[in-house]
Amino acid sequence: MSSIVEGQEFLTPVSKNNIPRIVSELKDEILRDFDTIGKKDVQVISKKDVLESKFPMGVTIGSDEDRRMEAPLFICQCLVWRLICDRFMSRIEQYLATKNGGSSSSKKPTLKDAKAILSFCPVTVDSFFPLSDIIVLKVKKSFQQMVEDAEALQARASQTLGDCTNLLQTNCFLRKDDICRSLQLLKNIQVDFVRHENSTIGALLNIDTKVGLSRKVTSVEWLVKCFSYPALFTENTAVISSLDSEQDPNKIPFCQLEKLRDSIPVKPGVQWNETCGVVDTEI
Repeated sequence: MSSIVEGQEFLTPVSKNNIPRIVSELKDEILRDFDTIGKKDVQVISKKDVLESKFPMGVTIGSDEDRRMEAPLFICQCLVWRLICDRFMSRIEQYLATKNGGSSSSKKPTLKDAKAILSFCPVTVDSFFPLSDIIVLKVKKSFQQMVEDAEALQARASQTLGDCTNLLQTNCFLRKDDICRSLQLLKNIQVDFVRHENSTIGALLNIDTKVGLSRKVTSVEWLVKCFSYPALFTENTAVISSLDSEQDPNKIPFCQLEKLRDSIPVKPGVQWNETCGVVDTEI
């Protein structure tokens, strides 16, 4: 017969004392699965039984007593965390299947959830029991790499979006070269988001960031098109009135002006005002 103590007794976060909702949810799912296996195969030891034993949880994991007993409590801690990781990865697979046309629905996993789970990983760098390395280290390495890659891409996207927004608050025409470079950076990140769209990394990325990238790229592309007509960025009425002159190299063909007007990227529900020509754009 195998035994496992209630999962929360083995979940000690690295930096916090509380247990996040995602960890509690997955732990409860695991314990329910043990119940379905049958009493003959698995016995779930209650919190009360552990606390009333001569080896209270906070003392025995990794203690001399645990070592002399061949670390059953530490190994159980590793197993619980490993099962939580496996269950979370299953959620990611279910989400990706649903996203790609699968029949079952699944809540989107988040980077915050993955980081919370990682924070509960037993510290095994100086592991005193080799079996814990087999149980945890390989899974921890791949799980941590997934989190770091998703976090790096998410941070890069947020930083680039923020930088572009700040740049657009300046004199755009004078800094058009900087804006063009910013547009290319946005497009590069957008490509990375698409590349990871059906991967575990992509499943953890913020959907709002992806939408924000798309809207920002569309808006800045429109602005870059306007740079071809310097007269649009001047307050000199003489220059503007000279648009009627056939000799003016900055003249904007009326049809082109209409195209620019009609292609202004607007927020959902915002329409072009034919009277004053004002529109609320994403830029």
